[in-house]
Amino acid sequence: MYTVAKAAFLTALDELVLRPRNLDYKVQFPGPAGTIAVEAALKLARKVTGRTEVACFTNGFHGMTLGSLAVTGNGFARHGAGLPLAHTTPLPYDQAPGGENRARAGSTSRPPPGCAGWPNAATGTASC
Repeated sequence: MYTVAKAAFLTALDELVLRPRNLDYKVQFPGPAGTIAVEAALKLARKVTGRTEVACFTNGFHGMTLGSLAVTGNGFARHGAGLPLAHTTPLPYDQAPGGENRARAGSTSRPPPGCAGWPNAATGTASC
């Protein structure tokens, strides 16, 4: 969607940041829904690394699109997809003593292209 504000932002970004540093970047505005941003992040991680597998932590919820459901740890939501959700490696997620969050990962022969995760302001935890 084109807006005057978006055009002004892109012009300023190009003139003040990208051109002075000779950067040939592309800018993406994924949309207003978080699940769309998750889909964009998954595609970017896979494209940049050339790998398909993505690590995701248990108990996370990222939206109802197929890519977001694939990295969602909630079994009820995942079942709603109606088809197998592949190319993800689930990792256990625990609350460490002292309130610090930590992820425990087993060893893998090849690292995933990315991990879907961000802080949850409502609970004060991070989820993937």
